[in-house]
Amino acid sequence: MMKLTIGYLYPDLMNIYGDTGNIISLKKRAEWRGIEIEVKNISVGNRIPTRQVGTQIDLYFFGGGQDQQQSLVASDLESSGKGKIIKKKVERGVPLLAICGGYQLLGEYYQPQKAPKLRGVGLFPA
Repeated sequence: MMKLTIGYLYPDLMNIYGDTGNIISLKKRAEWRGIEIEVKNISVGNRIPTRQVGTQIDLYFFGGGQDQQQSLVASDLESSGKGKIIKKKVERGVPLLAICGGYQLLGEYYQPQKAPKLRGVGLFPA
């Protein structure tokens, strides 16, 4: 049986639009095709699995969040090194589905209306 591991980035902070529904949908559609699914929640305090065989992420998902949550996530992406890891993985071909705030934080920066500019991952020029 084939197995797909989804890395759900910051599900506790970046789920403003019910983005967990996207995970449920991806999971169900894969299961209909006989693909085993594992969802790994990756948030503040968690590491992205990178080295052990069988622990790699096959697909990343990054949902939407409000400015306050995006600020926490932007800080963690930079301070933990997760942003560099995600950028490297996507540049090597790992797919990533990003919605709203998750998408914004993958660019060069995000400028909230009433807060300092948040540095992004730099995956693309936005």
